[in-house]
Amino acid sequence: MEKTRDYSQGICLLRTFFYSLFLIRFNLIMLIVGWVLLLIPQGQDAIIAYASGDAAVKSTLLFFFWASYWAFSIWFFARTMYRFEFSLGGLNLDRRFFDWLRIMLPRYLGPVAFVAVAHVLWQIPAEDAADSRIGLWRFVALGMVPASYLFFRYRRLISNKLAGLITAGKLASVKHGLETSEVQEEWGLTSLRDLFNGAWGKTVIIISLVGIVATVAGFTAPVSMGFFFGAILVFFIWAGSWLPLGSLITYIGNKRGYPMVLLLLLLAVIFSAGNDNHAIRLADPAPQRMKLDSAVLDWLDQPQASEGRRDLLLVSTAGGGIRAAYWTATVLGELHKIDNFEHMLFAISGVSGGSVGASVYRALLSDGAPRETLQQRAQAVLSRDFLGPVTTALLYPDLAQRFLPNMDLMDRGRALEMAWEEAYRDETGAASFGNSMEQLYSGKSPWPALFLNATRVETGRRSVASNLRFDHLHRNGSGLFAVVDDQLADIGHDLPLSAAAHNSARFPGVSPAGHWRDEEGRIAGRIVDGGYFENYGAETILDLLQVIRENRGVEEGGSLRGVNLHIVAISSDPALPIPYTREPLSRTSSVAHELLSPLDTLLNTRSARGIEALNRLETATRELNGTFYHFRMLPSEGGSQASNPPLGWTLSGNARKRIEDYLQHPLNSRQLIQLQQRIRPAVVSGSNTVVPRMIR
Repeated sequence: MEKTRDYSQGICLLRTFFYSLFLIRFNLIMLIVGWVLLLIPQGQDAIIAYASGDAAVKSTLLFFFWASYWAFSIWFFARTMYRFEFSLGGLNLDRRFFDWLRIMLPRYLGPVAFVAVAHVLWQIPAEDAADSRIGLWRFVALGMVPASYLFFRYRRLISNKLAGLITAGKLASVKHGLETSEVQEEWGLTSLRDLFNGAWGKTVIIISLVGIVATVAGFTAPVSMGFFFGAILVFFIWAGSWLPLGSLITYIGNKRGYPMVLLLLLLAVIFSAGNDNHAIRLADPAPQRMKLDSAVLDWLDQPQASEGRRDLLLVSTAGGGIRAAYWTATVLGELHKIDNFEHMLFAISGVSGGSVGASVYRALLSDGAPRETLQQRAQAVLSRDFLGPVTTALLYPDLAQRFLPNMDLMDRGRALEMAWEEAYRDETGAASFGNSMEQLYSGKSPWPALFLNATRVETGRRSVASNLRFDHLHRNGSGLFAVVDDQLADIGHDLPLSAAAHNSARFPGVSPAGHWRDEEGRIAGRIVDGGYFENYGAETILDLLQVIRENRGVEEGGSLRGVNLHIVAISSDPALPIPYTREPLSRTSSVAHELLSPLDTLLNTRSARGIEALNRLETATRELNGTFYHFRMLPSEGGSQASNPPLGWTLSGNARKRIEDYLQHPLNSRQLIQLQQRIRPAVVSGSNTVVPRMIR
């Protein structure tokens, strides 16, 4: 009997503990979500970027001010929730243990927020922490753990001491407020009205007002707010200022017994049928594009080099978020230093971040950026913190839209595109990145052509946005480009360059699938990241080679007639082995293998398909007696791969420096020299302007 009583008492204590956690579940969610988001590589790099800025004192103060705001809100609203008396609903709880928990748990939850910050800071590798304030911030965060606990534990004593320090007759109202703030804290509240008596209620109002101001800014100007604060501070502000609303929802659920989380999920499911706000941004309809086969003929008809042969360059550039964009811009900018490089470059096939970098390069080329500074300008455009605008739009309008009928609120995809456009405009003074593809090429050479690879959701096929038209090549389901969708022809509109690049870079989580509608207003199709199909852009270059081969013909020795072929592949995976075809095996699942094996296979197949396409492209190049160059993310002499650049949309200064150093690796340096030696400047008359042959 004695053992039974002990067992029952233990169950009662456990029930009491979990019930105490249940009452403050929203606070726990905000704590756990924040910890996880800060810990992922993109969160760490966002911290590194913020810690590497010029304003050392300002950034340090702002970082820890808003981190303290987050921690304070977690403590404050946990404490607030425990001040209410809720019906136990027949639960057999240990009352003395519960009274102890509702005093102690908030005191620990607040400091745990600083434990999360300290843990994340200490997880940042030493090479990334160098040349930043991470080292200082680590110790400050550690010091904030006991400091915050002491504040929450002895706040009454602290407030009384502060009141005593104020000279009598001066700031008497402040002194009175400090002396009475804890006196007015009462337990056993039964309604929300009782909460707003005294200083405690004023604190609720202040935090709620901060949340209202932040929400208005997040809804009306997510790009400006994201650029101003950055992703990390935006999260702290959002998490801290939305705790009043989350606590109100939790209060209603605790008071009425409603399953509020389940009801919110049900609302999201109900409204999901009609609240898709992820529409693709459109430009003028029916763009007048040159046909691909006509473009090939026109390009080949241009003046040849002295011995009657011409260098033809095609580039494929892989996906990989902002690191791929920055690396692509860096490589293309370096190649652009070769005289008349742009006259030899016929097309660029990009995927995901590679498409973004290629689009920035092409826009700068269209705007006449000087050869000597084009690379620097491209890097400057892509150095901005694009994660800030994405995070702001995600946490404010995009998240709210999930629980509302369709109001066409700003989605995070549009915010990302607008952030690219603003960064380009700030650097160059031009609006080219927001112009349509037709405007980008209007009155200028159609080369180098862009082929921005996305994936069509309904078919799983490549959906390619290009300034060249190719839908006519596969009529009746056969012919060249037979299993590739002409994205602009399918949509029936031209696209802003930023939107076309983004359609190729809609990778999971950060950017949702984009849709377009038919004439009746129904969703006609959706597009996601090109990396779902093939992450290297090699398949499209293989298709282009086939078009060129059929229009140009092949000499007796196997070379393209009158053409010296050069293929440049840009990959963006630092873990890619040497040789790249030796793909390392992933670890076999030993737990839940029946569930995980199909998922692992799908993910590994996606990667293997890209490697296979790249290998077939290299083989086809050799068969045509061409030269193949592969620029890879390889560390320079003495460099390290301990911390790879992140895949998201922000890069710290250290990450950018690491990407730039990849060009110094012997393999990349040697290929760059070989390419410079093998290509000869094309004979061009006048400018780069060509009168295209329009065949409809």
